[in-house]
Amino acid sequence: MRKGATKTQKTQPMTLHLPSASRAREALAHHEAGHAVAALVTGGRFEYVTIKPDEKSGNLGHVWFAPDDSVAKDREEEKERLRTDIVIDYAGVAAETRYAPDRRMPQFQDDFELAKQRALRLHPRSARQRQATLGRLWRRAQRLVDRESRAITAVANALLARETLSYDEVELVITQAIHEASRPRAVRR
Repeated sequence: MRKGATKTQKTQPMTLHLPSASRAREALAHHEAGHAVAALVTGGRFEYVTIKPDEKSGNLGHVWFAPDDSVAKDREEEKERLRTDIVIDYAGVAAETRYAPDRRMPQFQDDFELAKQRALRLHPRSARQRQATLGRLWRRAQRLVDRESRAITAVANALLARETLSYDEVELVITQAIHEASRPRAVRR
């Protein structure tokens, strides 16, 4: 019997409240928008972002990055690219957890695994340095998501409406969101 129930009251069975399909889709849209906005803000170039499930790969959504055939000039440039890529990896998770803090999706593991692989390339000999770098870059991704939350929400809403956006469409959505936010609001009297 539940605490506070009397013998004459029927107790209700405990139920597990799963997020609705629309709430899950909104969380996914924020996740992918986080990756896309982080890439755009950090100078990354992608072809498109989508929340359309890919039956072949099993991905619920993804950002498709343009192949980068350029070669880093030196080791320091390569390290900076890896750090930026880790921030982009983490930005999807940070955006989704900002939108739905109680939600944990299995696809987070893919983002964390990518970040770990990149960190291994940064610090192949020191697990301590890898962990410190990952922690620092996680915090950087969270700050980016906080700073760009309006853009992320605008892109997420556009993804919910159209499922797939090109890089140029993401730029346009963000520009419109910034313009809308800067317009003076009517004053009620």
